[in-house]
Amino acid sequence: MDEIPTKKIIITGRSNDIVKGIEELLSSFFNVRYCSLRLRVLEGMLRIDKPDLVIISLMQAIEPDSEILDYLHDEFLYIPVFTLGEEKDIKTFEKHIKGKQFDNLIMPIMPREVYAEVCKKLDVPMADLSKEDDGKKKILIVDDNPSRSEERRVGK
Repeated sequence: MDEIPTKKIIITGRSNDIVKGIEELLSSFFNVRYCSLRLRVLEGMLRIDKPDLVIISLMQAIEPDSEILDYLHDEFLYIPVFTLGEEKDIKTFEKHIKGKQFDNLIMPIMPREVYAEVCKKLDVPMADLSKEDDGKKKILIVDDNPSRSEERRVGK
């Protein structure tokens, strides 16, 4: 059985192909949860999941979404945060991206590059991604207790 990932990551933002691609890749190596770009939902997830890292997609974000950046800075200063977006997105929210807690990942960026940055930030070794696609199908085993959910490769 594969080892259950121990590092926890919350990805928040408006769902799009880029966010889904990053979530899919990171889910192979970390315990990843997606959260809509809503402060109330994120508050609960932060308190329950106690993530090691938060990734916020600023693509399609609007000014009221800045309250999430302020909340993370004010209440969870110890959690590192990656903001993901084009330069114009980062500029729009730059007054809310405060201090060393935040690192900006500027688009265009590939999911593998995000994975490399996450590994560096969490101080974990990178897996050889060329071996990741072993032709086996993945089965996600989900339990109502997230700490007992796991992913297994089966087949061939």
